[in-house]
Amino acid sequence: MMRILLVALLMTAGYAAGYIAADLQWRADTLEKKLDESEARRKEEHRQNAAVNGIDHDTQNQLNKARTDAPNAAAASDRLRKELATSTARYKSQLAAERKTRTDTGLLYAELFSRANERAEQLAGYADRSTIKLHACIRSYEVVSGETYEAAIR
Repeated sequence: MMRILLVALLMTAGYAAGYIAADLQWRADTLEKKLDESEARRKEEHRQNAAVNGIDHDTQNQLNKARTDAPNAAAASDRLRKELATSTARYKSQLAAERKTRTDTGLLYAELFSRANERAEQLAGYADRSTIKLHACIRSYEVVSGETYEAAIR
């Protein structure tokens, strides 16, 4: 009877040891799988952050270029204003003999042209900056979402 009890005890101990070993192996496999998934998520997040940072860098470079181009545009605008002022002065002298209403109309057109030119300069700068920022947003969206902007808006 003692032998049967001893054999039963040894079998139970063997079963328990096998169960514990299998459970530990399962837990180790699960933890390893979670670790791999976490590492993959970290790598993807790092890739996305690097891509967005690159887009931000490109955007800053484009904005800086637009800022450096602005003085050239302003200089061209100043040249046009000077030419307009010269033309206006010539126009005034030519029209001195003509009726006052005609002179006033010409001056009005010259003033309107000058104002339109100034506003066009402001709007062009705004449009340049907006376009650069829009393209940066689209590229960032594509990097983070993994799909193209065109596919997303369809």
